[in-house]
Amino acid sequence: MGRPLSATFKAMLVHAVFISTLNKEANKYYLGPAPLEEMARQIATATGPCGNNRDYLFLLEKAMLDIGHEDNYVIELANEVRKVLGGLKEKRMVGSLIARKAHPPFMYVPSLPEATVVDSR
Repeated sequence: MGRPLSATFKAMLVHAVFISTLNKEANKYYLGPAPLEEMARQIATATGPCGNNRDYLFLLEKAMLDIGHEDNYVIELANEVRKVLGGLKEKRMVGSLIARKAHPPFMYVPSLPEATVVDSR
């Protein structure tokens, strides 16, 4: 067996326990049984006091792969969240282009004519 953990190391260990309820009135973020796409949409956009849900899912996926335990459901859900995030990014880009085109520029600057070199000697 390995060495026992030092007191300093033990003091550094932090535990977090999340307890939830199935009561949608008490827990507005509880989705309940839902299709994968709907879960992915919520995970992609939800944020709580400890961070956003997508980061937790991606870290869980990586940690499981790192220990050699691939979970097909976690991988499928993470990939679906990536699709949702890609779609959100696309919508923002399209939306920002439309917004820019809707407002005329503050000043029109015509293109400059090509330079002409004249020898005045």
